[in-house]
Amino acid sequence: MRSWRYYTLLAFTAILLLFALRLLFFYYNNQELVSHPPSGSLWLGLRFDLLVISYWLAPAVLLNVISHIRTLPGFLRRIEKYYLHAGLQLLLLAGTADIVYYHYFFSHLSAGILQYLSSPAEALSMLWHENLYRYAFFLMLLAGIGLYLWNRLLLQSYLAEKQTHRTSRQIAIGFTCLALVFLGMRGRLQGKPIGMRELRSQSHDFFNQVAGNPLFLLVEKSIGGSNLRFPTLDESLAWIEMNVGHTLVPDQPHHHLQQQGVTPDRPNIVFILMESMGRVSMGKHDTATSLTPFLDSLTLQGIYFDSFYAAGEHTYNGVFSALYGMPSLAGKHMLRFAENRQLGGLPGCLKQYGYRNIFQIPHTRSFDNMNAFLWKHHFDSLTDVAVMPARYKGGSAWGTCDHKMFQYTLDNLDTLTSRKKPVFSVLLTISNHPPYDLPAGSPEFLQKLPPDKAAIAYADWSLRDFFTRASTKKWFSNTVFVLVGDHGKAPVAQDFPLPLSYHHVPCIFYGKGIKPKKIHNLATQYDIPLTLARVLGFRYTFPTLGADAINKPGNTAFFCSEYMYGFIRQGKYSTLEEDGNCNEYALFASPKVQSATPVTLEADKGLLSYIRATSQLLQPDAN
Repeated sequence: MRSWRYYTLLAFTAILLLFALRLLFFYYNNQELVSHPPSGSLWLGLRFDLLVISYWLAPAVLLNVISHIRTLPGFLRRIEKYYLHAGLQLLLLAGTADIVYYHYFFSHLSAGILQYLSSPAEALSMLWHENLYRYAFFLMLLAGIGLYLWNRLLLQSYLAEKQTHRTSRQIAIGFTCLALVFLGMRGRLQGKPIGMRELRSQSHDFFNQVAGNPLFLLVEKSIGGSNLRFPTLDESLAWIEMNVGHTLVPDQPHHHLQQQGVTPDRPNIVFILMESMGRVSMGKHDTATSLTPFLDSLTLQGIYFDSFYAAGEHTYNGVFSALYGMPSLAGKHMLRFAENRQLGGLPGCLKQYGYRNIFQIPHTRSFDNMNAFLWKHHFDSLTDVAVMPARYKGGSAWGTCDHKMFQYTLDNLDTLTSRKKPVFSVLLTISNHPPYDLPAGSPEFLQKLPPDKAAIAYADWSLRDFFTRASTKKWFSNTVFVLVGDHGKAPVAQDFPLPLSYHHVPCIFYGKGIKPKKIHNLATQYDIPLTLARVLGFRYTFPTLGADAINKPGNTAFFCSEYMYGFIRQGKYSTLEEDGNCNEYALFASPKVQSATPVTLEADKGLLSYIRATSQLLQPDAN
């Protein structure tokens, strides 16, 4: 009987642990300062915690029941002890990591965290240099040691004795415990087991998020089924063609232009993907108060797309969609998913016009699979922090800070443009990504700002310094600059389940032949290749789902997060989860009065058309 007491105490310990982590989750991530307590979320969360704990304890309880019927080998008991220790630590690890992950991405722990495992050096450096991650690490370490010692004490007290006799009472208790575990795995007495639908039961989305158990959500979203019913491929392509204004040719081979009739004054192109630069971070052209006075000023000097959206919430989404003219798919690391797919995109188009394509990375090239993907897709050279001269390195936990990266770009363009061949130079910035470390040589006024605001202001200062220096170069007058946020930043208040502030980013075309103009059309990163090609007067011949954003017939924007899609059209915003739950919002209503209106999947044909067409173009064998 003592073993059943152990399982009861262990389950109670796990419940208290997850309850404490849920409270930390609420108070740390409650950026909207919701005043009333999350009592309903805590009760619902308890049911999900019991579900996870029941699944965890089920093998051990079953093993104990069997041990009362027949003698089991000793090694199984040793495995059981290690298993129970590991499970308790996993609950702590997942709960702690989920708090931090949600704070940055506004979504629960997902498979996206696995991308950092391919570049452990950058990941560990980022974690160690960020105070939030350090505090979380030490908290988790202390709690983990405490849980280990407590579980070891329980094991010695209740599970150490050998089973010397078997009674019908013990067997009955064992089967009763199994029944309770089974009930816990269901989460309710009758009806279907609790699932994702219960996590949509409250009107305020943040309270629904508080109730979620990270391990349950991670498993459910990874293996859960979907009831999505897509239009046919022909219907999808027809809908998109009507909204982008050109014919899609996904099943035809790529066309190849002959390098003929090309004038020698083809402009150089400098393409800057700005790390975490959301529209919410910019001012309103008020240089006295804005954190981004220089970027604000550029919106008045070039073609500025003020309703522009990033394809996803990670840098790899920005690189893929902004350069290759294709949307991103939820749950897919696009630089891995499409690595072996033949894509032309903007680099392929410019290659046909005689451009030398270079890509500059402020960290190691292996991060996000950039090395493997970019070499296969029309880039002539990749430069990362590992091969840069020492004077360009440092100032960032990732590798090199923004103003040193820009200095490298200036020196590199001086060399390349002297060869009388047009250059397409893509570079990533990084200093607006945690950890927020101001490099040596930063202006003194930045020291007075909070770290996150100082990072934005430093990114803007680095841009100003770059353009000031570039304006003195011979190649400047024959260069077009494209500046676009790779994704946005977490909002002060979460406006929707898929926050728009994480996707609403600036996009500016500036430089040779560009006349100031503000474009109000809804546009996305995958519209850039076709739009820029037409601005330059080049013929774009590669398949794309993007449009000419300046002369776009349809007014739509499609984007995604790890497990959700967003779609804007005609003043309405739809969100679609992979299990088929689809809601519609009035886009311009106050976030405080947002209410979801469930809609049928068929009503969002445009959203489903983009998913179907993108999947088919990138994975032709997909159904």
